[in-house]
Amino acid sequence: RPRLMGFSGSAESARMVYLRYKDGAWQDQRGELGGVAADTAALFGVLGEADPEVVCKVGMTTCLLKSRKGWKDAKSSLTPAAVIRAFEGKGYALTSDGVYRADDAGFTRVGPAAPWKTPATGFWVGSGEKVAVVEPQTNSLHVFNGDVWQSERAPIDGPRDIAGPAGDRWVAGKAGLTYIGAEGPTRVGDEALDLSRVILVAGAAYAGGRSGVLVASPTP
Repeated sequence: RPRLMGFSGSAESARMVYLRYKDGAWQDQRGELGGVAADTAALFGVLGEADPEVVCKVGMTTCLLKSRKGWKDAKSSLTPAAVIRAFEGKGYALTSDGVYRADDAGFTRVGPAAPWKTPATGFWVGSGEKVAVVEPQTNSLHVFNGDVWQSERAPIDGPRDIAGPAGDRWVAGKAGLTYIGAEGPTRVGDEALDLSRVILVAGAAYAGGRSGVLVASPTP
């Protein structure tokens, strides 16, 4: 059943949102959150098929981790600026310090400390926890191969998001969408496209932003 989590308004004057769609309507399900629930709670985290799911609240030093074993509290230094996503059934967070995996112990950093010095806005985690991160202000792409971080110039200016493994990777940003295949980068669509997010669904890339939604295949 679909769920919505977050808040309306600003973090300083938030109205909590935690809804589940059932019986043909969106229903308030704050009872699932225990002490985290409050009218003014600003929630952030990751839901869905992730195990564990993660629910955090602005101003709270712990997050709730919901796994198949049940709910538990975990210490957290995550802020609303963290980018939180699910990959291969696990929850991950991108912060100024690095990429963290949510597990039974709380939040465990994947690899060494972050090489980026300005805000990183998009990331992807693949098999073996190989990680790719984009840093828009420096036009950088950072890749963790299981040992060290390696940094390179992104194929477009202002990269905001990334998806896919090496040799089959997509980068979206303020200068459009690029596919990085085995033979190198190839622009997809007009460079005037303003995109913020890219995801992979059944072998196709879905990129969205101010310019709308673009659907592309690995062989543009």
